[in-house]
Amino acid sequence: MRTFTQTHHNRLIAKICERHVARTDRWIHHFAEAVWKRNSNAAWKANWPVQKIKQIVREVAGNRVPDAFKIDSENKHLWFWEVEVSHPIDQPKANVLAQIAIEVDDWGWELKLVTVDRYGNDNEVFVIDGVGSPARLLNRRDYEHIMVERERQYGA
Repeated sequence: MRTFTQTHHNRLIAKICERHVARTDRWIHHFAEAVWKRNSNAAWKANWPVQKIKQIVREVAGNRVPDAFKIDSENKHLWFWEVEVSHPIDQPKANVLAQIAIEVDDWGWELKLVTVDRYGNDNEVFVIDGVGSPARLLNRRDYEHIMVERERQYGA
């Protein structure tokens, strides 16, 4: 089996950026700017300058940097791509991603997480915060099943 090198990892990231018009630099800065620009309320903008938004998001995210990201301001989606072969999403990383997803949701946005295999195939996964237990990453089928069960149990 061929070893997956940093060069392969970088090539996959370059392909992700090209295919999805994604970036690799300063995601917190770009996200904070997008949140601020998307809100048209002058009073809100006065209370929430970009620097303050960045500070709050950085407190949650720490040094967590996705392999690539894209900001879709129109739909209020923050996309993260993670190349799983070189840096698998372990439990600590999943927990941080869950916290980022919660923080992004607090700003009225949604985190979309995509893992990429060694062949460059995208697989959207869903971060579920365990609320008192470790976060989990689920494929679409399992995520939808859990959401149906939660709705059945707790109502809409």
